[in-house]
Amino acid sequence: MICVNVFMFSLSLEEIYTLSKRQETLDRSWTELLKYMQENPEDKNIENYGQKISAKIYIREKYGRYNFINSIISEDLRMFGTSLAVLDKNLKIEKEFTEKILLIFPELSNNIKNIFESGIFNETYYKNFYRLDGLQKLVMPNSYMPFLKTFVESSISSPSFLDDSLEMFVIVFVQRNSLIRLNEIILDNEFLLNESDYSGAYKLLTFLNNNNIINETNLVVYRRLEKYYSLRNKLSSLNNSVFFVEKNEMKSFVEETISLGEELINLRTEKKLLESLYFSLLKTLNSRIINFNEHLFVEKDINEIVNKFDNDVNNELIKLSVNLSTLSNKIPSINETDSEQNTHSEENEKNLFSNIPLIIKIFLGIIILIILIILSFELLPSYRKVDFLCGIGFGKYAARIAEKIVLKHPYDYKAYLSLAKAFEKSGDYNSSINTYKNAMKIKEKNENLKDERL
Repeated sequence: MICVNVFMFSLSLEEIYTLSKRQETLDRSWTELLKYMQENPEDKNIENYGQKISAKIYIREKYGRYNFINSIISEDLRMFGTSLAVLDKNLKIEKEFTEKILLIFPELSNNIKNIFESGIFNETYYKNFYRLDGLQKLVMPNSYMPFLKTFVESSISSPSFLDDSLEMFVIVFVQRNSLIRLNEIILDNEFLLNESDYSGAYKLLTFLNNNNIINETNLVVYRRLEKYYSLRNKLSSLNNSVFFVEKNEMKSFVEETISLGEELINLRTEKKLLESLYFSLLKTLNSRIINFNEHLFVEKDINEIVNKFDNDVNNELIKLSVNLSTLSNKIPSINETDSEQNTHSEENEKNLFSNIPLIIKIFLGIIILIILIILSFELLPSYRKVDFLCGIGFGKYAARIAEKIVLKHPYDYKAYLSLAKAFEKSGDYNSSINTYKNAMKIKEKNENLKDERL
């Protein structure tokens, strides 16, 4: 009878190992393993299972306070990689613990090697395994080129692709002499010619420059893009503040606007977007200046940049030039001797301007509304705003707003669906398809995580 009871309650080696996959039964699995060893000392599988159970307990002692320990114990590689993403980018898992982790996930090093050799990088959570110190020495691919080509193309087409974790992954796993070859891949890539791809290209070249692996040709492109984004930031700043400039600040504001025009002329890149920002700035600036009733003298010669832009911008520059000249004419000349004529002229000017304010107020009200709408889209991006922009045919701007949502919610598949829709409306079908695929993968991953938690 006693023998029968012992047989009934004895656990198999597989059952003991199953216990090790849960935090609350991990210790019990070790106790049961010791009992099993006494009863079945000849079982050759004991060593394999024992090493894994021992490794889990050993890792838990060191990293038990981190959330990723649960995914190690449950042997969920996807969840393990994903949970590493939320940690400080400088946190590393020590080499002796990396060796233990590889006992639990023996396929890890080979999977990373395949990523480099195939260039297929769909499971992006692998980028977080740069934290496993010593793993890079076990990953020795025959070639990095397939991955590096994917790295360049994806970084340029999607600025959100190249994040801090991916940068660390590339630095840790790719040998420096192979990293330098990124330069030749970039030079063969025509994406740099399109202004819509400047953001991704600039981010990629910044990565090369920060790691001192950029060559002279790409350095020239990088400096131009650096200038491009410096100008873009200045123009965006002036556009956001033009309506709030005080009268005593207007002189310096106009001079800065003229200086930016000079820089824009000398910029040797495609710059349609910047010219659009400059046009918006000039248009709003002109509407503000004509409401002044006092002299505005500027030292910068605006005529130096007139006729250097397309018609829309040039017309606004001419208006600005006329406005400045008109305002300067309001000051009576000291050479005028006919005081009655001067007085009469001043009264006529006052009567003229007294008829303007209502029209100006209506116009400025419209300008304020437009500015507030633009600020709302830029500062408070939402799915409805992306849908609205797509509906009125502003696909490229919708993509810009959608990218802001993706950066804010990188693990929400709905953000990627919104971006895919915007790409489709802008005619960028390749990016739309790739973004849609990412959305489906994120959705699937979230559903798997939800099911596992249940």
